[in-house]
Amino acid sequence: MGNVSSAPPFQGSPDIVLYHAECSDGFGAAWALWKKFPSASFFPVKHGHPPPPDLKDRRVVIVDFSYARPILEAMASETKELLILDHHITAERILDGFSNAYFDQTKSGAVLSWEWAHRTPAPWLLQYIQDKDLWTWALPNSREINAALASYTFDFTVWDRFTQSTLEQEGRAILRYEQELVGKLAAQAAVVEFQGIVVPAVQSA
Repeated sequence: MGNVSSAPPFQGSPDIVLYHAECSDGFGAAWALWKKFPSASFFPVKHGHPPPPDLKDRRVVIVDFSYARPILEAMASETKELLILDHHITAERILDGFSNAYFDQTKSGAVLSWEWAHRTPAPWLLQYIQDKDLWTWALPNSREINAALASYTFDFTVWDRFTQSTLEQEGRAILRYEQELVGKLAAQAAVVEFQGIVVPAVQSA
């Protein structure tokens, strides 16, 4: 387990933050930096897509995401500063030996980003995101909180208003509905043969 204080130096505040799109951990990482650097511009990014334009001479932080090594090397040469904070095992080889990156597989992108930006332990919301993202499910009512969180849009001001008790309450209702739905589907199961094995199956749209 590393210490984010040993991450490569980054002078000043980021101008641009790129974060893993359509992902609670990725947006949690962006929210962590938004809480510290609200004037930065934030862009969700996806694998298979090029980086946003106009990064030349800008201070750029990438959280919970890594591009291919040649792309990162090109970005490092044109940006004023570049830092990557990632935890995905698929990025470990890409980032190995890359001087602009910090990798820690033991933490989620959201917690890693908070610790880098604030140098304090991550708040409860990001701890719960990490609990799901690392698939540990060790925190109380984690499934409820993460179910409720998944029902919200990725909006900084919305996330800023979350309370633990409200998400727990909302999550219980969501999980209760899911359990009821699964029960109804299971009751309609028919026994079929699939690749030589007899299994129960349901058709669901």
